[in-house]
Amino acid sequence: MAQKLDAWFGKHCKAKREGEEYEVLLFDFSNLPDSAQFLNDAFGDCKVPRDYVDWLGGSSPDDIQWKNKKQIPFAFVLVSGVHQPGTLEMPDGMSIPPETRELWVTDPKTDGPVFAIEFSAGASPAEHGKQVAAKRSTITFEELT
Repeated sequence: MAQKLDAWFGKHCKAKREGEEYEVLLFDFSNLPDSAQFLNDAFGDCKVPRDYVDWLGGSSPDDIQWKNKKQIPFAFVLVSGVHQPGTLEMPDGMSIPPETRELWVTDPKTDGPVFAIEFSAGASPAEHGKQVAAKRSTITFEELT
């Protein structure tokens, strides 16, 4: 059974997937204080509607919208070892941690697939994210303290 994501929102964790460990910061996309600013910061180098066609929409580069109502971003995958365990919290104003190397996307209500969007000071333009897990239940989380 998949761990409930909402129990991990706002927490700095170790994620385990297929024997690999990742340092992640989980967040609740649906409750971001300024999702429009987050999307512009994260996807500002992408072309809409060409990049991440399953998720992004909007009428201009300044109006990027998350059109997929089921699959949403939920975790920043960070460069490991930059932050001491237990010291990383959700940034004020929902700024994206500069150490982000991927953004994970899933449907938090199902045990469906997890996708990764590569990051390098923002999302790297691509038509689709890369599936990193067939089922979310194959990824486990443990809070770093």
